[in-house]
Amino acid sequence: MSALLRGFPIAILAGCGPAVPPATDATGAPIAVAPAPSTAAPAATPDAGSASVGAPAVAGAATSQCDGRAGANLASGGKATASDASERPNEGAAAAFDDHTGTKWVARGTSAWLAYEFAGERAHVVTQYALSPVPTGTVGTDPVSFKLEGSNDAAGPWTTLHEHAGQRFVNRQATLWFSFENATAYRRVRLTISENGGGAGIELAELGLFGPGTPAFSVDDSLRGAHPNEFQYGPHWEHGTKDAEFSPPKYGSSSSWSKHRDASVSFAFVGSQVSLYGVRYPGHGIAAVSIDGGPETMVDFYGAAAGDTLFFTSPLLCPPQQRVLRVRTTGEKNAHASDAYVSIDRVRIVP
Repeated sequence: MSALLRGFPIAILAGCGPAVPPATDATGAPIAVAPAPSTAAPAATPDAGSASVGAPAVAGAATSQCDGRAGANLASGGKATASDASERPNEGAAAAFDDHTGTKWVARGTSAWLAYEFAGERAHVVTQYALSPVPTGTVGTDPVSFKLEGSNDAAGPWTTLHEHAGQRFVNRQATLWFSFENATAYRRVRLTISENGGGAGIELAELGLFGPGTPAFSVDDSLRGAHPNEFQYGPHWEHGTKDAEFSPPKYGSSSSWSKHRDASVSFAFVGSQVSLYGVRYPGHGIAAVSIDGGPETMVDFYGAAAGDTLFFTSPLLCPPQQRVLRVRTTGEKNAHASDAYVSIDRVRIVP
């Protein structure tokens, strides 16, 4: 079956159940979380298309880790290939499927293809995909016109599942999400790029492949605002991008940090689990992490320098409904730490 469609919005899981305790700033005053934006399709614009900032603007049938059907990335454990596989470290085809925007697939020329063969020759029904730009890249090397194809034979033929032209990333830390109608399982999926942004070569940080339902997704610390799936920082937080100080690199090449006691940040989301990633460093201290105003878990950010490090995973939050993750700096540190900074890198939401 071939479905040649523009990506169309599908609604994120709606909030339900009891009221969520409000997020608070450093003084303890409530921080208002704005209502979720309308799920109606936005007016088409030359640069927006079906893009969303950081989190999927769309979701299919409600799936959840609570019922064992969470929307994991299907591109895991398989084999990545490309028309042009860079010989430089962290720039080959596999770099586009490692859940880390600090690595990238690089190809020469203005057109190329990137393919994925599912593990064990298993076939999957793919109905959504996500493209993440290289945070330190340029518009010139971004994919602009492309199509997603499926095949059950290495030699083809390839069936077009979705096609898009003239697309631009919203910003360097934002993922583009696309959805389309498809009921056929394929063992191989290929992204064929026919046009880049006019520069020399093509760069892509991540290609995510998802089936029907709400996908698991990450949100970079730099995506700030008062809506769900955005970080809402109180006073005394600082933010930086294009920071190459740590190896491996930070997610989104950015982080947000503070050592001011009781500086807080809130993140409202709908899901059954949330994980917090940050930056480990010898000068980092202890943070208090909580869900919905409940008991705080103390998390120590001290250690050898490393970005995009997992520090906290919530228990299962059933049923999935609007929740608030809160991180508070304590101003405390362990005896080995040289300072008490807390540095946030991203969160990952499981439906």
